Order: sequence, then C-alpha cells, then structure tokens
Amino acid sequence: MGSGWGERQTPLPRFALRDDPDLHGLVTIGGPDARHITGPLRLRRGDRLSASRPGRLLDLEIVSATPDEVLARVVGDEPERRAPSARLTLIVALPKGSAMDLLVEKATEIGVVCVQPVLAHRCVARVDGDRAPAKLARWRRIAEEARKQCGRTVPLEVRAPLPLREAVATEWARLYVFHELASEPLSPADAPPPGPVAAVIGPEGGLTDDEVAAAEAAGGMVRRLGSHVLKCETAAIAAAALLCCGPWVGSDTT
Repeated sequence: MGSGWGERQTPLPRFALRDDPDLHGLVTIGGPDARHITGPLRLRRGDRLSASRPGRLLDLEIVSATPDEVLARVVGDEPERRAPSARLTLIVALPKGSAMDLLVEKATEIGVVCVQPVLAHRCVARVDGDRAPAKLARWRRIAEEARKQCGRTVPLEVRAPLPLREAVATEWARLYVFHELASEPLSPADAPPPGPVAAVIGPEGGLTDDEVAAAEAAGGMVRRLGSHVLKCETAAIAAAALLCCGPWVGSDTT
C-alpha cells in the first residue's frame, strides 16, 4: 500500500559527508558522527541511514561499524529539491541574550544562505575581544546541528560581525531594509528576483536615520513588516520566511 498523509514513517538519521562516494559507491564516516552512529543510535551492519553532499541526498547501508569508523555503501542517490532562486543573506543587528541562537537555527531551517551579524548604533549586545571567536563558533555549531535536523545539504554561512555600513556595501540583486516606521509594507510587488538578495533587520531600538539613509544609498528598499513592532529575531525570522518560502516567491523548485 502506498504511503499517504495518515501514515508516519520514521526518518533515517542523516549525516553530512566530507567527500563524495568512491568509485565503488562506498563512503567512510569518522569522528563524532561514527561515535553517534554506533553509540546512541546503535546502528550496525545492514542498518540504513541517510547522508548528504551539497545538492545530493544519499541512502546508505552500513557495511561495517566501529566507534572510530563507519563504512557504508550507497544504495540510493537523488538530487536535493532546488532552493529558491533568490539567495537570501540576513543582515541582522546583534540581538540580546540567546536570541541569536534561535535566529540562526530558524534561518537554517527556512533556507537562508547567509547570516551577517552587524553592529548598529542602538545595539545593546556586543561581541568583541576574547568572546568573539567563541560566540561565532557557537552560532556555526547551532547552524550545523539545525542543518542535520532539517535535512539541508548546504551549510548556512554565519559570518563574523561587521559594522552595518560595511555589510550593505556590496552588490545585491535587491536589498530590503525593514523598518517599523516605513510608509510602505512589504507586498507581492516586492518579490525577490533571482540572485543574491539581502534583508537588513535593525536592533530592538530601531535603525537610526543615518543608518537607514546609508542602506538606501546602497540601493536599499525600505519596507515595513506587519503592523506591530517586532523584536529583532522575530523580524528576521518573519522576513526570511516571506522572502524564502512565500507563495509569491519565484523559485526553481521541482
């Protein structure tokens, strides 16, 4: 009987492969992933799991398994569903506390290409000095864990913080600047074109007039999200969902 909406299937564990399968269709998994496969998951010879390479989804059958190395054979190989043709970078002012953790996780799940934290004038949070490398490593680890969980094959890029003016000073197919006082709301007419697009999300205190002007000078389109004032992480997740997953967004999905 074919599967339907009422039937639930347990998804196979999925792991990101560092290399393509060899000429015999074999792959080797080591390190923490091998320990996870043979430990908590208790998978052994003959068991199945899923893996990914950029743009490819693989089904594997385990040939041998130790805590140091898992050898598996490819038994299924298919292309990943294509991502939206608009490749979104979130240029987001550093939020307070652990909000950045949530933002990175959800951006990964939604399909954002890159998260670029920025230092805006009204940011309360700061990442500098000895804490900066540890914070960046944490965000990247969260992005990798979220990628495995959601089945995404291409990692989310999480960059080191930059001043806002530097972050917007690049060539975008479209640059959105979301501001709670903007006269125009985001509308279907603003659908992102193919190519690299970016969305600027200010801090909870809002972008200053000078920061808005700098983003506009870089080609930014100032728009409003909804009718309420949103927290930084809420605005970022909402913008990502609309620009990456909205029904009015053109994509190359198959």
